[in-house]
Amino acid sequence: IYHGLILISILGILYLLYKFIYRVIKNPKLEKYVLGYVGLISVWVSSIYISYLYFISDLTLLEDVLVGIFIIWSLSMGVFFVIDLKKARIQISSVSALRSV
Repeated sequence: IYHGLILISILGILYLLYKFIYRVIKNPKLEKYVLGYVGLISVWVSSIYISYLYFISDLTLLEDVLVGIFIIWSLSMGVFFVIDLKKARIQISSVSALRSV
């Protein structure tokens, strides 16, 4: 129960942080980056904490390997997320005034 309360409290703190970011940052592009990085950090912290809980318990070799795969997957998907977040996006600011033919 103690470990679950820690995870729930982390989620509560992150929820409050998201609400604070929505109120403080007015630039949508900057808000996207800040929320993306905060979300990534929250996923990494949760993954590391959950993996730590598994590693301190008595596991078989197969379970150790699976937890290791989980850590590698979490870290690699986080890196891919950051790469995708930094890609340029095309924005259409107005509709073309040309009529269709």
